[in-house]
Amino acid sequence: MKNTIAILLIMIATSLQSHAQSDSVFCKTIHNDEESIYLVMNFYENNVTIPGQEFMGKMCGYLGDNKDFRKWFILESELVGQNTAKLLISNDEGSEDLTATLTYDPKKNLYTLKQESGSPLRTAR
Repeated sequence: MKNTIAILLIMIATSLQSHAQSDSVFCKTIHNDEESIYLVMNFYENNVTIPGQEFMGKMCGYLGDNKDFRKWFILESELVGQNTAKLLISNDEGSEDLTATLTYDPKKNLYTLKQESGSPLRTAR
C-alpha cells in the first residue's frame, strides 16, 4: 500500500512539473534588445492588461517598443502544438491587423515571430 501511494505521488509530481514547464513557454515577457522591443504574453489564461490602457480589458498579450508608447495588441491566440501559437494582432488604434505565428525553439532558447498575412508590423521611429 505504501509503495502504491509513493508511486502515485511521484507520478503526480512529475505530471505537475512537466505541465508547468510547458505552460511557461507562452506565459512570460521576452525581450529583443537589438530591436528594442518586448513581448508580454499569457496564451493560456489570456489575462494580460496593458499598463495605462486597462480600459481595453484583458487580452492574450501585447508587443511593446522601448522607444515609443504605442503597442500592438494580441487579440487572439491559438496553441498549435507545444511550441507554436497562431496569433491575431492589431495596432492600438485598430486600423491595422495581421496574423502571425510565434514559435519557440527550446534547443536555441529562441522565439521567432513570423507574419503570415495582413498589415506590416511596424514600430514608430
